[in-house]
Amino acid sequence: RVANRFVLKSIDFIEAFGIYSKISCQGKILIVNEKISQIENRLSPDYFIRLHKSYIINLGNLTSLDKRNV
Repeated sequence: RVANRFVLKSIDFIEAFGIYSKISCQGKILIVNEKISQIENRLSPDYFIRLHKSYIINLGNLTSLDKRNV
């Protein structure tokens, strides 16, 4: 098994994708064999927030927020 390592600041968002997760990192999408809930447990709540059951965003990369758009 190949382990992917990420610089946390470079992660834009994480999206649930069934039993996998999509990690958007500097414009690239990587699919990892891990549920979003497992990834969420390892992330600091100071830097990441789960907005929806399918999305975690990096607060450091947040530029705007309203009722319908991030």
